[in-house]
Amino acid sequence: MRFLLRLLTLVVFLGFVAWGYGRYALSTETHRYAVVSDDQRAVAQAYLDKAIEPLGAGWRWDVFSPAPEIDLRVGRFEPPPSDPKGVIVVVPGYTAPLEMLAASINRFYAAGYIVHGFEYRGQGLSSRLLTNPEKGHVEDYSVLAADLASFISQVREPGLPLHVYAISQGAHITMRMAGDELAAANSYALVVPMGKILTGGFPYEIARTLAAGLSYAGLGEMFAPGRGPWDIDDVQFGSATSCNANPERAQIRDALFVLDERKRTQGPTARWVHETMQSTDRLFEPGYPENISQPVIMFTAGQDTIVDTDAAVRLCDRLGDCTRQHFAGSRHCIGLETDAVRDAIIDGSLDHFGGG
Repeated sequence: MRFLLRLLTLVVFLGFVAWGYGRYALSTETHRYAVVSDDQRAVAQAYLDKAIEPLGAGWRWDVFSPAPEIDLRVGRFEPPPSDPKGVIVVVPGYTAPLEMLAASINRFYAAGYIVHGFEYRGQGLSSRLLTNPEKGHVEDYSVLAADLASFISQVREPGLPLHVYAISQGAHITMRMAGDELAAANSYALVVPMGKILTGGFPYEIARTLAAGLSYAGLGEMFAPGRGPWDIDDVQFGSATSCNANPERAQIRDALFVLDERKRTQGPTARWVHETMQSTDRLFEPGYPENISQPVIMFTAGQDTIVDTDAAVRLCDRLGDCTRQHFAGSRHCIGLETDAVRDAIIDGSLDHFGGG
């Protein structure tokens, strides 16, 4: 018994030391972007020139401020179409600057829509929440949903339908906006929606417990275990990744990060994981998805290791009006793998919006 008591005392002491060190490390944390060379910049630019379609000449960047000291990067085409079919708001996925969706944005505009882009808090060139701007961090998904609702209210056009085209985490935020009844679009196109994250080698409930424990202990701003900042040494241009099987496009995001360090967002924090799981629980509450009555089209990937495709299917089945297109051979970065898949998603979205 005495041995067990000593062991318990030692465990508590070590836990307290680890907590104190974690708190100290966070309070004294400084940030420095990984340095890239001129040669690496040249390689990134050459890769990007071949891999991505630039935004059209009429694209204009702007700033939207939903709260004091919060500036979100947004954009739109000017001038708008002379006889627009409607408004489309494009919301990217986790870590993805809007430039990665240029092909979709350009096609929507060419199809006769007023097009707006929206980068939510914590990524792209929008306001970051922490001293270390490379940490993916969320403190409350209802805040992100309210930001999107506020932006939608600003860009609505009288007499025109408004649609949302959203990717992964952006789709999650969009569904929270709709489910919380903060704002409603006429319809939604959700690409590989983040209904539920996959946690890799960690069983989901263990990851939940760890993330919750760190968050409640005041250590939620730490990188989630095994995650960290972006580093050029981790990038190999021209190789497939777990997100993208096409080596000619798999490093688009990294090339953008090389060329503009302010766009870098990499590993999530423990608080991001905790809040995402909490928001997932909210999304799947009895009656919550059923209350979203606007038409939804959902595009899912059969080889997704980032978000749970089965959870997305369950969500679609419970939404009031949801159809689905499944791409069995695609990974999570579904819109960047092949022209055929990308164009099928764009065409399917335009048909869903009524302007195909």
